[in-house]
Amino acid sequence: MPVVTIPRALREKLGDEATESLVEFLNQVLQGSKEDVISLSGEKFERRLAEEFAKFDSKLMEEVAKVNKRIDEL
Repeated sequence: MPVVTIPRALREKLGDEATESLVEFLNQVLQGSKEDVISLSGEKFERRLAEEFAKFDSKLMEEVAKVNKRIDEL
C-alpha cells in the first residue's frame, strides 16, 4: 500500500489527531479503489474467457462435423 505523506504545513494546521484521521480516510479510499479495480478486472477476464471458450467450442464442433461427414462418405 502506498505511503501517504501529509505536507508539514497541512499537518501543522490540522494537528496530530486530524492528520491521523485524514491518513486513515485516504488509506480506506485507496483500499476501496484497489478492490474495485481488482473486481472489475476479474469480471472482464471472466467475460473474455467465456467469449474465447465459446469461439473455440464453435470451431471444434465445425471440425467434428467435417470429420463425421468424411467418415460417412467412406
